[in-house]
Amino acid sequence: MKNQSNKYLIYTTLKNVENMNIPGPLQNLYLRQYCENNKINFMLPVEDYIYDSCYIELFNLLDVVKKDYNGIITFSIKYLPFEYKLRQKILKSMITLGKEMIFVYEKIKVNKLDDIDYIETILKLNNNNKNSIQTEKKLIYEYFNWR
Repeated sequence: MKNQSNKYLIYTTLKNVENMNIPGPLQNLYLRQYCENNKINFMLPVEDYIYDSCYIELFNLLDVVKKDYNGIITFSIKYLPFEYKLRQKILKSMITLGKEMIFVYEKIKVNKLDDIDYIETILKLNNNNKNSIQTEKKLIYEYFNWR
């Protein structure tokens, strides 16, 4: 039986994140399964607008979560703002409120400051990897065009 006090808001987006677009129904399926496995009541997700750098609904959830919710569940840490200050504001607000943010794909729960450092490390490593791949492509291109 699901616990009525175990209430979370669900957040999704259809934005293209790092050249990858995860369809809403697939996100919902994954999030619903997570809620079922953890005895959380699945609610219809709040979906953000597709515009780049638009996180209106995510910021609105910060106001709503204060009331009767334990936190916010979303698909991936990549659904957080790319801008460091905005990302920090969201995550620190959740911790200050005594709530948690769950990222199902990466299996990460944020409910203390160390968790934010962990997310930042993952994002930095991901960006470094992306930059090294671009550099490698550029070197290969220049090498073969040089010959």
